Amino acid sequence: MLETAKNFASIWERREQENLTKDRNLRLTMAEQDKDYNENWLARFNQEEEDHVGDHINLIMNPSVSQEQVGEPGAENSRSATPINNHPYASMDDEQKDFYAKSMKLRF
Repeated sequence: MLETAKNFASIWERREQENLTKDRNLRLTMAEQDKDYNENWLARFNQEEEDHVGDHINLIMNPSVSQEQVGEPGAENSRSATPINNHPYASMDDEQKDFYAKSMKLRF
């Protein structure tokens, strides 16, 4: 009986150590991937997002920009395709631009 308990304890401790090692290695791997993402991809994504929002605001505020330059494929029913005179954000102040930019970022 005592031998069985000792065997169980040693097996349990070994498995627990293995699981802790796996968890630690997984966290280290994920931290490395997060670091790579933050260093390489986050800035690119944020710039792409800012460009996307800026293009849509320019389309609204500057009617000389054609929709072929800025519009998305299949965006016939979107706000970016709305004629400038009928667009709800045609005369935006800075606060409205910020609100519109935030709503565009949520959809991006």
